[in-house]
Amino acid sequence: MLRKITLPLRPFATGLLLICSGLTAAQTTYDLYDHDILGAPVQESVPEDSDHQDTDWHQYNVKNNDNIWTLFKHERLSEFDLIDLFSASGAGKHLSQLELSPIVHYRVDEQRRLLQLKLMMVTGENIIFDRYQDKFLMTVSESKQIDDDKPRKNTLYQRVSGEISNNFYKSAKAVGLSTETILQFSSIFQSDIDFNRAIQTGDRFKILLEPGDSSDSQDQNTIVAAQFIQSHRTLTALLSDDGNYYTPTGQLIGGTFSRDPLGNSAPISSGFSLSRIHPITGVKQPHLGTDWATPVGTPVYAVADGRVKKAVRGHPAAGNYIELQNGGRYVTRYLHLDRLSVAAEQQVRKGDLIGYSGNTGLSTGPHLHFELYIDGQAVDIMTAKLPDQKQLKGPSLQRFRENSQGRLAQLQQNSDKRLLASLSNAQD
Repeated sequence: MLRKITLPLRPFATGLLLICSGLTAAQTTYDLYDHDILGAPVQESVPEDSDHQDTDWHQYNVKNNDNIWTLFKHERLSEFDLIDLFSASGAGKHLSQLELSPIVHYRVDEQRRLLQLKLMMVTGENIIFDRYQDKFLMTVSESKQIDDDKPRKNTLYQRVSGEISNNFYKSAKAVGLSTETILQFSSIFQSDIDFNRAIQTGDRFKILLEPGDSSDSQDQNTIVAAQFIQSHRTLTALLSDDGNYYTPTGQLIGGTFSRDPLGNSAPISSGFSLSRIHPITGVKQPHLGTDWATPVGTPVYAVADGRVKKAVRGHPAAGNYIELQNGGRYVTRYLHLDRLSVAAEQQVRKGDLIGYSGNTGLSTGPHLHFELYIDGQAVDIMTAKLPDQKQLKGPSLQRFRENSQGRLAQLQQNSDKRLLASLSNAQD
């Protein structure tokens, strides 16, 4: 809701006062709008399938003389689900050898109908059954021991792959990935792939997972290597010891940020502050952005690659403004513009012209008001920790290549033991 603000001077009188007092625009350009009007941007995520809501995982420790029937009977699971499991191609081989799976995990819905079943085989395979509509899809993923060059315990990695046949979320769930892992994957590639619009049937994905400390949780896995394969390109991401993902050549995934949307080192007239005393109203009011004093018509550039979420004209407080989604975690806003050069849903690259600065909305003079949000929280663009290293070099690059070589090899290997389950095949 707009807050009532009584201005002591109209814009003409304000400008006359500035001229008479000798103050510069950089010293006297302020925002008058209430930031609560726009609020924090809505965080985007991969759309979930309402039929596959995550519930708690249950664990069953297989005892001597147990078989799949006694497991279902002991856990009060539906015999109809057991029949459906055996209907999956190749399922009988694994379901009839329960002694090879000392631990079984499963999930059920509110009616105790089976959603997923996971057999953890002593041979190093994970057999995953995932319900889709009235059928189960079976996927075999591999867990292998990767020897580390350093004198520490070996790390167990799990390799999972799949093919898009409906949407990314459904296809990823079909191969046994948790919602948490799906969001990890989408966050890694979000600046290069629009998972809501730019994926197609036949696209493929590969993931190498490192389990977390808690074996009881399916959501503690960390993606150490990932690929997304389309007809015209293959994207590869490898986790570095600095916590960022890079291409095999050491190029940072997700692009980099500029801290100057004008590109001309214009003076800052009002900085980011959570407790600023408004220079005109005298009221303590947070200023959740940075103002650059600049003439009307100054070019404004995207500070990072992204997608135009909003391109709004005539907002009563923000004036003409643009909101960009810059990858999974970042949103940037550009307010009080004179003209817009982009439209909603348009893809932009870092440095692209998106509009021209102005004096629209509630403002005392020509300037650009810029906002940066990370994980839904407003932060100061001048001090925020942002991706700003384009390429690993020297010892850092050498160490990265040594650490990621084995992971990349395992990610790319083919195996006869791996079964790729496709939703389209399941519907035949």
